[in-house]
Amino acid sequence: MTGRRKHGGRAMTVALLAGLFAAASAVGQDAAAMKAATAACGPVKEKFAVSKQAGPMGAPDGTAGAADSGQARVVIAQPGNPVGFTSQTFRVGIDGAWAGAVAGSSWQAFTVAPGEHHVCVNWESHWEILSEKYAMANLSAEAGKTYYLQLTITGAQGAITSFNLVPVDVDEGKYLMASLPGAVSHRSK
Repeated sequence: MTGRRKHGGRAMTVALLAGLFAAASAVGQDAAAMKAATAACGPVKEKFAVSKQAGPMGAPDGTAGAADSGQARVVIAQPGNPVGFTSQTFRVGIDGAWAGAVAGSSWQAFTVAPGEHHVCVNWESHWEILSEKYAMANLSAEAGKTYYLQLTITGAQGAITSFNLVPVDVDEGKYLMASLPGAVSHRSK
């Protein structure tokens, strides 16, 4: 009977160690998977200050203005959210670097070269539950075209249930630009 306990104890120890190794590997894989998934973003510690500019920032026709020769334009609009946060900042990353930021109820335009691009929006917050929110989109930009993406946030009773970056058509994009102030962002320390 003693031999069985030793043998059973050893089997239990091996099973326990195998379980711990599997759990540690899963955590490592989750971290690696998250790093790969957020590759369109910039460095986590980089912060932005955002001010809103009343009046037209784009062209008189409600577009983001003509893209530079041979370039495309990406407009990110955030029309507000239902969960009661009023001074939020959302960093905008394109192809692995932060390009700028928008604040709640604002928009900003970015110029990109033609080709495949990966866009990331991250909620910049000192609250971890918010700073872990990411929205992603990809687009194949063509020179001279403007692409509109809307950051949508849904929730109830102060809890966020959805954080998404959604392409919208030109008419909706122009409406968002006309109805929201433009955002001017710069890196803060």
